[in-house]
Parts: sequence; C-alpha cells; structure tokens
Amino acid sequence: MLDIGGKGGWKKALGTASAFQSVFSGKIRTTLILDRDYESDANHEKMIEEANKHFLSLKIWSLKEIESFFLVPTALYRVINGNGGAVLDLPACINMIGEEAEALKHDTIMSTADSIHAGDKKQTVKACVALAEKAIKTKLTSGLKLQDIVSGKQLISRLSARCKTEFDVSFGALSLCKALTASEIPSELKDLVSNLCASTPAS
Repeated sequence: MLDIGGKGGWKKALGTASAFQSVFSGKIRTTLILDRDYESDANHEKMIEEANKHFLSLKIWSLKEIESFFLVPTALYRVINGNGGAVLDLPACINMIGEEAEALKHDTIMSTADSIHAGDKKQTVKACVALAEKAIKTKLTSGLKLQDIVSGKQLISRLSARCKTEFDVSFGALSLCKALTASEIPSELKDLVSNLCASTPAS
C-alpha cells in the first residue's frame, strides 16, 4: 500500500503502475482509490483514461469521500443510543444529518467553484459560482443527497460536536463504520473489496 498524498500525487501512482506492468508483466495489479472531492466528472473521466494507459485501475468514489458512505441514519442512531435508552429516534437522526449537511452547502458550492476556476482561469468568480450551483443542483436531481456531496469528514465532525452538546455522545467516522450492519454496507464498498480480492484486474 502506497500513500500518494491525495490527488496531487496521483502521477506517482501512474509511474508505479507502469513500472509494475513492465517488471511483473501484469501479474501484480495496481489500484488507486481517490476521493471524488469537488472536481468535475469530465476531469475524472480524463484521469481514468490516463490511468488505463498506464495499466492503473483507478477507482474514484461516487460520493465526496469514503467517510460519506458511513453516514447511514440507522448507524448514527445506534451510535447515539448505544450506551443506554434511546435519546433520539430515527426520524430525528435523519433530520439532524440533513440540517448539518445544509450548513455545509455554501462551503461546498465555493469549493466546487474554486475547482472550476482552477481548471479554467478565464472564468470569472461569479461565473464559477453559478456553474458550481448548477453542478450541485444536477447531482441532487440525479438522486444524490446533499450529505453525499458535502465533505463527509466535516459533516461527521459537526454531527459529533452537536451530539456531544445535546446528548454527551461523541464519535468519529470509524465509530459509524463499525456500527454498520452487513446489509447497510454500500454495494460500492463491497464491490471494490471483491475486485481487490479477485485474481483478475478490476473492470
């Protein structure tokens, strides 16, 4: 396992994959897993094309980052109520996630706008913000929830801080992950593990 330091170092993975292909003739697979972050689908498609040329299997999460997959209301419910009687019911947990995600919406728009501007310096800030708002609206109408788009790390941090104040319960991403039942683990995570364990390269 090699830490490339985020997307900024992904070229290192390209070189590693090419070297492994040359030395081991494809007997060792190289897979890179990246957060989706705030970049466009078009840019991710270009990265996947580049990865394929270097014999690198590139997986980019469909949600903002891996922590986003742990934000399952029933898991949050169990974490909050795990040390005694229920202090918060499931509908309230769902509402809490929605409220804290909404609080991160503006930052998400601005971060998306920054990413757009980084890819096209000719765009004005106003135009980039408008494009970011449109991109997020498109994602929401496609079936994603706001909690899938905002930073999962920040959202979990906000939820934990709120629960600490209201219920004297704090937690992190790992706590939510451990609280997931087998049926609640997203299929995207299960499929990735299956592909990594398979004898043939992931598709």
